Amino acid sequence: MENNHLSPSNHEAEQAVICCLLNDSRLVPVALDKLSPECFHHFQTEAVFAAISHLHKTFKPIDSVSIISHLRNTEQLEKIGGSSVIMELFTYLPIPGWLDHYAEILIEKHAMRQVVAAAAAIVERTRNPEMTSAGVMEYAVEEFTRLSASRLNSADMLPCRTFNEIINDCVDKAEERAASNGQIPGIPTGFLAIDQHTGGMQEGRLWVVAGETSDGKSTLVQNFMEEACRTGGCGVYYSYEMPDTECAERFICSQGRIDNAELMTGKFTPAGLIGWQRATRDMKAWKLSLLDVADATIEQICRDITLRINSIRKVDPAARFVASIDYLQLANTKEKFGDNRERAVAHISKTAKQCAKRNRVTILMPSQLNDDGKMRESRAIGHDADVVLVIRKPKPEEQKGGKKAYAKETPDADLTDMREIFCGKNRGGKRNWKTTVRLNGANFQFVAQ
Repeated sequence: MENNHLSPSNHEAEQAVICCLLNDSRLVPVALDKLSPECFHHFQTEAVFAAISHLHKTFKPIDSVSIISHLRNTEQLEKIGGSSVIMELFTYLPIPGWLDHYAEILIEKHAMRQVVAAAAAIVERTRNPEMTSAGVMEYAVEEFTRLSASRLNSADMLPCRTFNEIINDCVDKAEERAASNGQIPGIPTGFLAIDQHTGGMQEGRLWVVAGETSDGKSTLVQNFMEEACRTGGCGVYYSYEMPDTECAERFICSQGRIDNAELMTGKFTPAGLIGWQRATRDMKAWKLSLLDVADATIEQICRDITLRINSIRKVDPAARFVASIDYLQLANTKEKFGDNRERAVAHISKTAKQCAKRNRVTILMPSQLNDDGKMRESRAIGHDADVVLVIRKPKPEEQKGGKKAYAKETPDADLTDMREIFCGKNRGGKRNWKTTVRLNGANFQFVAQ
């Protein structure tokens, strides 16, 4: 509600912002980036917003109980009218999707109040007999220049740290690496050659593991995830292709060295039974979640990653996190691209990269290759990725027996199970290297050679 011409405000917009935050705490970081308590003209909403800001910064739940408790402890609860005011704000029911619109109203009204205050100060100086007109105008120019710069800083500039702050971070990281005795900066993949070249799965990076059908791209990503969880990291595996039970069985077969045929029939060999018992026992301690996301969009998955990592880091700020989305060409998006699948896939890979960078996590995405050995449906996949690993069978001339033996797909494991992992992109590191591995398809595991 507008108070008067000297105090521009919009009480309804202030209530709308508070209600949005009370009903969806995920919006709090968005609001804090745009607003400060000073943007609220009415004492009630200003006090509640300040309480929400305090609870968010101290990693406490944002609900009616916590807000009322904080206001009572700071002796503000009775001043705003008691706990009933909080409950009324919960039921105001604005549209959360319009939070940005409500926030802009508050920013504009706050700027207008600053203009009114500056104008009042200018008028007050005209009443001072010692002031000259030139002095008043000089003051007016300085004041409105300051307000203009302040308005631009709060509304239009992107978040930025000073170069000294960034340098200090670089120095800290360099000192940590020097004291680590050669330990890689990222999460290990379980493959020494890959870790040596990439530094492991470093935070903020998108890894794309590409291959043709049945070359083992999903298996390699799974093996990376296993090593991350085995060494104490947190992992979440989003599968478009398989239900969560099937994903779990593949993990167990790999960790227990179990032939998948034994699991399918339920007829375990003594070694298989021991492997099953050991794997299921050890993996219960892992921080791993498996999700069947057949109908989810990339936007929903990235939002889920954000929520999960924020929740984990409230408990453990140093937690290391790896997410896998299997696989890229099966992913959906809420955006509409008509029949242009290339643009859709480009949007999906870009969204995944932004999510990895924003949340300081590693995201792994298997990707199909087309018949020409290139990324299927979009070249943007390779542009967005930080690391691109391509799985391919060794060339026929590299196989013993030449092309004829290779074409017959001989059952000799030395030929058919061999794979070459080629690095096509490695941001900040050496590329175009390769390492040889063997695919044990029966237990979904790659083994370095």
